[in-house]
This record gives sequence, C-alpha cells and structure tokens, in this order.
Amino acid sequence: MLDWFSQCARTIENICEFQKSIADDLFDQFEKGPDSQKGTVETATECCRNLYSGVTKNPERIVEQQIDYWQKQLQLCNNLLLKIVGEEVQPLVRPSVGDRRFMDDAWQENALFDFIKQTYLLSSEHMLSIVENLEGVDQRSHKRLKYYARQAVNAFAPTNFALTNPEVLRKTLETKGENLLQGLQLMVEDKKKSAEMFNVCMSEPNAFELGKNIATTPGFVVAQNELMQLIQYVPATPQVNRTPVLVIPSWVNKYYILDLTEKNSYVKWLTEQGHTVFMISWVNPDSSYRNTKLDDYLRLGPLAAAETIEKITGEKQISGVGYCLGGLLLACATAYGDSHNEKRFVSSTYMATTIDFNDPGDIGLMVDERMVESVEKRMSHCGYYDGRLLSVGFNLLRENELFWNYYVLNYLKGERPAAFDLMHWNSDNTNVPESTYRFLLRELYLRNQLAAPTDFTLNGRRINLSDITTPTYALAAEKDHIALWRSCYPATQLQSGDVRFVLAGSGHIAGCINPPRANKYYYYLNPERPQDPEEWLDRAFKVEGSWWNDWGVWQQQYAGDAVPARTIDSNLIIEAAPGSYVRRRLDNYSETQAAA
Repeated sequence: MLDWFSQCARTIENICEFQKSIADDLFDQFEKGPDSQKGTVETATECCRNLYSGVTKNPERIVEQQIDYWQKQLQLCNNLLLKIVGEEVQPLVRPSVGDRRFMDDAWQENALFDFIKQTYLLSSEHMLSIVENLEGVDQRSHKRLKYYARQAVNAFAPTNFALTNPEVLRKTLETKGENLLQGLQLMVEDKKKSAEMFNVCMSEPNAFELGKNIATTPGFVVAQNELMQLIQYVPATPQVNRTPVLVIPSWVNKYYILDLTEKNSYVKWLTEQGHTVFMISWVNPDSSYRNTKLDDYLRLGPLAAAETIEKITGEKQISGVGYCLGGLLLACATAYGDSHNEKRFVSSTYMATTIDFNDPGDIGLMVDERMVESVEKRMSHCGYYDGRLLSVGFNLLRENELFWNYYVLNYLKGERPAAFDLMHWNSDNTNVPESTYRFLLRELYLRNQLAAPTDFTLNGRRINLSDITTPTYALAAEKDHIALWRSCYPATQLQSGDVRFVLAGSGHIAGCINPPRANKYYYYLNPERPQDPEEWLDRAFKVEGSWWNDWGVWQQQYAGDAVPARTIDSNLIIEAAPGSYVRRRLDNYSETQAAA
C-alpha cells in the first residue's frame, strides 16, 4: 500500500511540473503577442453583447425556457434517486444520432455518470435553444453567436475532463495516474510543434514517410520554380490518351492528399486509366515569400506548368483538375485563357471548390474587417499566415470529431492515435504568403469579387468567370464543412460553357478521395442546371459508388486518341517524386528560423 501511495505521489509531483511548464509557456505566448489576439477578444465581446441584447428583447420567453429547464432538472434528480434504488427509468434526454462521446457502457449503467451525461445534454440543449431563439440580432451576428455557443457547449462536455470521464477514471486507477503523466508529456511535445493555437495530434507521428508508404506513385520532378515543383508520373499503361492531365492541389495543404496510399491514390488511378499525369507540388513558404501574390500562384503555377507540359508532350491543350483552392486557381487560369482565345484547357474539373463566397459557412462567420485587421497585424511580423493556425480553424468546424476526441485520447488517456494516412496529411500544414492571404480574405471572403462582374484582375488581365467556355466538371461534397456544396453550385450559373455538376456523398476529403474499388458512398446527378441548388437536388438521382467512374466517362470525350505511353526524359529529371518542396514541415522549425 505504501508503494502504491509513493508511486501516486511521484506521479502527482511530475504532473505538477509539466502543468507548470505548460502554464509558463502559455503566459509567455500571451505576453509576446497580445495584439494578435485583439480581434478575437473584440469578437467574443461583441458576441456577449449580442447575447445580452437578444435576451432582453423577449425576457418572458427566456423565463419560460428557464422554468422549463428547472423542471426538467428536478425530474432528472428524481430519476437519479429512482435509479439508485433499482427502478427502471427512461432517459429524459439522449445524445443525438452520431454522437460517439457517450459510447462507454458506464454512461448508461452507472447512475451517477448517467446523471452527469443527462445533466450536460439538458444544459446544452437549453443553452443552444436560448441562442437559437434570440430576437433582434442580425443574421450574421446570430450565426456567429450560435457557432461560439456550440464551441463552448462542446468544450465543457464531461467527456473532456478526467474526473467526469469513466474511461479515463478506469485507466487512471489501473495505471496509478501514469496515463495523466504521459498525457501531459504528449501535450508538451505537441505544444512545441504548435503555433499560437494548440494543434492536437491526430495520427501516430512516425507512422508515415513520404515516398515510402505515402505519396508513392512513381514519378519525377521535371521542372521547378520558386513556387512549385512539377511532377510527371510514370505511365501505367502501354498506351495513353493524347491529352495530358494537370492536377492542381490547394496551396494551403500538401499535394499528396491526391496520392495517399496505393489503395486510395487518385493519381495512381488516373495513370491506370491511361492518362499522362502531371502534378503541381507547392512550396511551403517562409518570410521570404511575404510579397508573393495570387498573380504569382497563377503565373508560376498552372500557366507555367501548361507551358512545360507543351514542351514535354507537344500538346498545347491539357485537361485541368483542381482540388479546393486549386480548383479556384484553375477557374482563374481557365478564364484567363478563354477571355483572350488562348485556350490552354480542353476541360476543367473542380473538386470541392468554392466559387461564390456569399455564404461560405462557418468559415465566413469569422471573416470580418476586425478579424482581417488582426490577421494582417499578425502576418506583418513574419510575412505569412501560419498553416498550423489554419488547421486548427478548419478542425474546429467539426470540433468533436477533429479536436476533442483526439484531445481525450492523447492527453487524458495518454495514448497516441492509430496510424491514419488522411489525418497524417491533415497535420502536415502549409503557410500562406502574407500578400496572398490578404487578397483571399479581402477580395474573395469580404467582397466576393470572383463571383461578381467587377474588375477582378490577375497577372494584368480581367478575370470574369462568364468568359469561361471550357467544359467543366464541378464536384461538390454533400457533407463538406469547408467548401459548402451550395457555394460550389454557382459554377453552373457563372460560367458560359457546359457544366456537369455532381454532388458526392461524405465530406471535403472522403467525398473527393473515393476510389471505386472501395465501393463506398454515392453521388447525385442531374443534367439540368436550375438557378436554385435545392431545386437541382430535388430533381437529382442517386448513384451508388464512386464519382470517379462518372468522371472517367465524361473526361473521355476530351482525352483525345491513344498514343504510345510517354517515357520521362532523363535529361529533365531533377529528382524523384515526391520531390523536396513537399518535405518541409512546419512542426519541426520555428518562426525565428523561418525569418532568418
């Protein structure tokens, strides 16, 4: 028994030391950059003001809701007493469908934990209901307030605390507190790899190595400039389609989401379909890229790649495939050429690409003049927006699935997540140059210039989507929380050429990376293009399986005739894929190193 208490005492002592280290680091961070937090504080203050204002508009309704809540809470206490004496009691409130936080048997079988769970769910419903029914608050402020309320409610879930999580309590007793000590050690490790906001570990850190068990499709870097490396992949068939395919990934993430493992690599599948495939791999910018503009991404990205592809293959026209912001860049490149009869693209494919930023979802709720000024002040110190901050922002759009469950696993249970290729990629972040990010926030999110017939120019030319006559395949994902499918749909209305709109099942990543052999998900088709996206969906028909097959049939009409497979010219080879640009990670260098 003495040994048991001694071990617990040593564990508690070590835990206190780690807690002090974490606290010191947080205070040091706050003292160094209070100006960068000013916008966040002001936004939170405004939300509190709106909440108070909305409550005072209809106090009677609030009183009614409060009385109803008290009555249910009393009923819940009565149910607890009945359950303690052995009576069967039906739950007063249940977790919503898909909520996996309360899967452990103790949440149902143990009277105390069942009471804690239902109290939390009841309080959450009450809080969210008050916010939902506020009066006298403008629509944008109301949506923002609901977002912050949801974040607060989910942050205070009993599953996120050691003393109110039965799984964590059991493990703490079994390990004599070693899990909590290990969790704090892991937290310190992850904090060192984070920026101003905490990046929780989402996959076993050392499970994947580029070129070894991820991003393994054979290919070579055949050209490069200061912004990108161009990869040409080894053909997988004896003959290939005449028209080459250029894949343009988002520059706020690494390209290998499109080349994860052999079983789910989009690039590998393209080569197996007989395409000559080129891929842009963007550089991970540091402070020296401060003045890099979206014009530069257009000029040194798809336009430069198209010229190189023509020199290599002899083909002036290519098929473009853009993922997320890469699709937006592809739209700009297509309009850039179509407006001056310089058609570089015989077909364009947008994957999860927002065209109209009028309603970009929860991301847009955060973007206002105050937030942009705060971001600009932060970027003025280092010359870029840290990709790790972007990652946290995206993850908090689905906080329970992409933050809090990993928080509990890592730092309360003291375990690392299992190896997961997609989450490994999700944690491999990319910076955005200051000038580029400022342009995106101001011209697209705040002013929605791309969707408006205004003087939106890139590289000296007016960019108007109505100039696009190139046939387009626009893919959106039904559950996408980053590029809302209704914000992708305007591609069907803004362009002059034919647009085939397809709505895939699942979300931003799984909806796009869906190999046919997996036989998962579904997609919706409707050859008509009504102005209202809801009308399109009402008349669409559902097809089981992957949209890749549908795209393959559509693309064939632009693929050209068959030619002998193109071998890669050894004189052009700079290095083997995946190249060197993609290898630079943000979690192993500091801002001072980046600015050096």
